[in-house]
Amino acid sequence: MNVRYERAKYLGLLGISLFSFSLLQSQSTTAHAATNSLDQSSVVSDASQEKTYTGIPKSNTLKSADSNGQVSTESTGTGSSTGIVSDATKVEKSVTETTSVNDATGTDSSDNATSGTNSTGANNDQTGIADPTKPTVADPKNLVVIKKNDSTVHLDNQLKISTDSVANIKKVTASNPDNSAYNDTTKTVTITDPTATDMVTAEYGVVGTYQGKNVTAKVTVGNLVKHTEDHPEPSNLPANEVQIKFHPDFGGGIETYNVAQDEVTIAFFDEQGNPIIINKDGYITVGSLNGPSVNTMGNEYVDYDNPNTSVYITEDSVVQYQANPVTNTGDAYVGTSSDFTDKLGAPTSENGAVTFQLAGNSFTFLNGTTRYTLKNKNHHWSYALTTFNSATVAPAQTPKPVLSVDKTSAKAGDVVNYQLDQQVNTLGEDTLLRYQSWIQTVTLPSEVTYQQANLLDSNGNVISDALITYDSKTHQVSVTLPSDYLQSTMPLTGETYSLKIKTRVNAGVSNGENGSASGASTIDKAANVSDNVDTVYVAPITEVPNDTSDPLARTHTLTLRLVNLSTGKVISEQVSKKDYQSQYIFQVPNLQKRELVVLWNDFSEKVDCKFNPNFWTNLSA
Repeated sequence: MNVRYERAKYLGLLGISLFSFSLLQSQSTTAHAATNSLDQSSVVSDASQEKTYTGIPKSNTLKSADSNGQVSTESTGTGSSTGIVSDATKVEKSVTETTSVNDATGTDSSDNATSGTNSTGANNDQTGIADPTKPTVADPKNLVVIKKNDSTVHLDNQLKISTDSVANIKKVTASNPDNSAYNDTTKTVTITDPTATDMVTAEYGVVGTYQGKNVTAKVTVGNLVKHTEDHPEPSNLPANEVQIKFHPDFGGGIETYNVAQDEVTIAFFDEQGNPIIINKDGYITVGSLNGPSVNTMGNEYVDYDNPNTSVYITEDSVVQYQANPVTNTGDAYVGTSSDFTDKLGAPTSENGAVTFQLAGNSFTFLNGTTRYTLKNKNHHWSYALTTFNSATVAPAQTPKPVLSVDKTSAKAGDVVNYQLDQQVNTLGEDTLLRYQSWIQTVTLPSEVTYQQANLLDSNGNVISDALITYDSKTHQVSVTLPSDYLQSTMPLTGETYSLKIKTRVNAGVSNGENGSASGASTIDKAANVSDNVDTVYVAPITEVPNDTSDPLARTHTLTLRLVNLSTGKVISEQVSKKDYQSQYIFQVPNLQKRELVVLWNDFSEKVDCKFNPNFWTNLSA
């Protein structure tokens, strides 16, 4: 089980609602709470009072990416509605979810502890909420909608953020030491009576690569908006305090407590400290944007305001561009429901995520949450987790398969082995989703006979779950992995799987004949073809009908070398290319008795010399 998945599962068991910033290559990895879609602007009644918060879907002009990567626009119409929710029964039951919750003991728990997901928890309503009958309509002209199952859309992310849980945090500092305290053991900053000018900065060592070169990172959290006192604070914090906790590894993210809204600014540098400028070939995905669920109310949202770059969501996304739920000032990408699987790698998890194209050196994201729990009478605010990875909402592109053969020339009866290697993606780094289907094929030359095949994992272990078949008509070997293996067993940490095939060269192959093999991998219906490999066949040696005890009768070509045994110097060399001849006559000048003649055949095997009894006499004469 890979580290990223373990982290996602652990955070899910804690009931943490995860904002996942993912630096794109394939899709965003995050977690979400699940429920049915609500068009937002809801009046929520709890035991003590009735509060109103907004989240009105906008009339959006959306871009749609076609198979050629072109973008077209289409009007989605105006959608604004007001939902009055007086209790949790008015919200459809979630598919899978976890939202952080503070119970009476001050601990955070999840809506569904078995879901194994990450989801961001958060606040309810804040002061300054506008009248829900007057929604603000947004028009995100740079939004691109990726059609369902469109494997032709690829976002080639040159920014790769490592998901290995290696501690690389170097330093944490607060802008105002007078109202802040830092715990180096937990990497937590506590701020009393925070203001808009308070900032906390964490500096990290190498966190990944950009265009193949190592990058470091600096993360600053500022413009803090504290939760109101409408609900108790998470973790029994005093009402006038907030906490910001940095995970030791960059990929682990940032936890915020009693924070309704903040700005997270990320800047990347090379190892010499020079700023890294990203020129629209890097992406960040924010995922796990939950809306109301069975046990939590409120919404999570994010915004990255750069009109010169594109924003991507899926066709079935629950994320809508609408009024900021906390301040109602400006617009943001808001999770309007939790109707998706809130688990890293799970199907539909991409529907709660949004991918932002990057341009520049410093990237500021507005994050917020109005989520609070319905699981206990106190209705505590939830706390939030923001994580960083390099997956996107676009389909992942798997590496090209590599086909190899162990013999470039072979004769009849020889064993020839083929191997098709397929490297996989890394969950949370360049893919948001686990694979749904896996087929590898190798088409063998007609000059060989299939013997057997196995699929091996990166440790060399045979995968017993693999289904391997051979079609004698097409000479094709095929291996399929079942869904259970893909969803539960495959680590997806960039490992390589090898289809190994044993064959034997048929009798009767022609000398110089070429046998070509081809390979392919089809993962999630996207085919990827390997380069071909070739084997040249050598005709077998014909049996000699006469006496074959004479080594000279079993060779095609003989070379006669006259060698001085004292010096090792070759005095003379003669070559005969007469097939199956047992006698050869060579003219050798100035032969002395202390010198020896040695014969080799074309397989470099030493052959005994047979001399005429009068050989030395005749030569001496």
